[in-house]
Amino acid sequence: TTQLLSVPYALYAQNSGNSTPTTPNLETVLAENNSANNQQIKDLQDPTEAQDAVTLSYVLQLESQIEEINLNIDHDGDGYTENQGDCNDADASVHPSVLEVEDDGIDNNCDGQIDEIVDQNEIDNDNDGFTENQGDCDDSNSNINPNSVEIQDGLDNNCDGSIDEIPSTELDGLNDLLSQINSGEVQLITIEQLKAQFSSGDNVTEITSDIAVKGYVSSSDATGNFYKEFFIQNSSENPTDAVRIYLNQVDSHNQYNIGREIYISLKNLYIGEFYSGDGKFTIGGGIGSDGQIEMLTANQVPLFIYRSSTTQTIVPKEVISFSSNDIGIFIRFNNVQFAENEIGQPYVSPFDDYDTLRNFSLCSDNDLTFLLQTSVFATFQNNIIPDGSGFISGIVSTTYDGGSRVLKLNSIADVQMEDDRCDPVFEESFNSATDNTNLNIANWINYAEAGTELWTEQFYGGNGYAEFSAYATGESSNIGWLISPGIDMDAQDGEVLNFQTEYAYPDTGHYPLEVFVSTDFSGETSGIATATWEPLSVVIAHPDVTSELFSWVDSGTVDLSSYTGTLYVAFKYTGSDTSNQNSTIHVDNITISVE
Repeated sequence: TTQLLSVPYALYAQNSGNSTPTTPNLETVLAENNSANNQQIKDLQDPTEAQDAVTLSYVLQLESQIEEINLNIDHDGDGYTENQGDCNDADASVHPSVLEVEDDGIDNNCDGQIDEIVDQNEIDNDNDGFTENQGDCDDSNSNINPNSVEIQDGLDNNCDGSIDEIPSTELDGLNDLLSQINSGEVQLITIEQLKAQFSSGDNVTEITSDIAVKGYVSSSDATGNFYKEFFIQNSSENPTDAVRIYLNQVDSHNQYNIGREIYISLKNLYIGEFYSGDGKFTIGGGIGSDGQIEMLTANQVPLFIYRSSTTQTIVPKEVISFSSNDIGIFIRFNNVQFAENEIGQPYVSPFDDYDTLRNFSLCSDNDLTFLLQTSVFATFQNNIIPDGSGFISGIVSTTYDGGSRVLKLNSIADVQMEDDRCDPVFEESFNSATDNTNLNIANWINYAEAGTELWTEQFYGGNGYAEFSAYATGESSNIGWLISPGIDMDAQDGEVLNFQTEYAYPDTGHYPLEVFVSTDFSGETSGIATATWEPLSVVIAHPDVTSELFSWVDSGTVDLSSYTGTLYVAFKYTGSDTSNQNSTIHVDNITISVE
């Protein structure tokens, strides 16, 4: 039963006989409540002649007010008062939200019934405020109920029977834009055409034309590695360009999921770079006092950006290097590994305030390294850099100052290192070269079969390489051999060869370089002529391959796994100065690795 709060007798005595009693202090009344006062209230209910009707009426009204206060107090701390349906406010295990316990003789859930059979669909298993009978279509997930907002995750978040539906207001906006495009009022342009209206390093520019652009979302902020931005690329497969959307919205992946087709009405928006000259072309909502592009505000976003109902699978573009057009594109590097000094380190260093850069390289060229950037806000920041080799997929972006291109992960699942490390069986970068001297590197053979010219060491722009040219030798025949040290082909399996070449000052009809291997070469110059040299089918820099002089060309991957014993790789130059067959050839980054 409910305890009756009483009025102290002194309060009655103070007001007895007054036609207008003074107003009591209810807090004082409650503070002085005790059993003796309860008895005094009962006495007051049978007034004597000295207790006039005015005071009696006042006491009864006050008693009613106090009783109401009492009914609104949660005495057992279970979250319910008597006025909220608690049928036993002295027992915290009894209230409207508990499950009925069968065979205990108590009305546990205060529904007026005792020990009734429990309907499992009336149980709110995930504590989101909805049972299955109240429309909760997944009572094991508190994020799914009729009050939730629909997000792009393949689930019916708001339990309306539809999955990933787009609000009608947004669809109406898209349909209006598409109607204007079809009528010619608005021109739909490509991302390439949009970016062509702006040159890197230019000031942020307002878009004043009636134009729109379409793309497919390539990035995601689901793991916290992107913040208030997402990228769209021009195709879900084999993309050639992309652009960044800068908006004042977090968790944008819930709305702009990877692969979602997006239309953007561009008039009155702005195009620029996040950091002038960084090549990160950005669509924003304004221009700041500092001249930098500003975010689309929360109010601008629904007025300019529209989702279609189409979501496509984004197929990573496979690359072996970064290019400026790749910024914003979802790419994949195959056959890569992290630098040895990165193995076992977290993706984010505990000493960095904003982000951490980690190095990885191609198995085919360990000297060619790339940067993986991870934000201190990424959910996987403490995950450990894995050993082994495999692939890394991500979005091409830039460092904050625009100084370097980097790769940023959408998810830790985009790093898969399931194969053994591919540290080269053999490599030569020529970075120890002494510029413009005859090549003299330990265990390499530099031999002139015809003429007197030898291979030389060159060093330019921080890079070393080997060079041969018959130019200015004055000789009718120049044949120069550059032979690698012997390589043990029995110590491992699956060997492949890779190298780069470039040419300069070509002569018509001159193909100066051939590449051979031998397993019966003695390792001495005297044995060159008697060894069996097998030619390799490789790509060599030449005007037939590229019109650009001094442009490195990859040889392609050459399978050497069938060879056993000791293998030698030979680069043979053939030319003639007097016959004007004296092209220049460069060789670099020779590696034999395991695939």
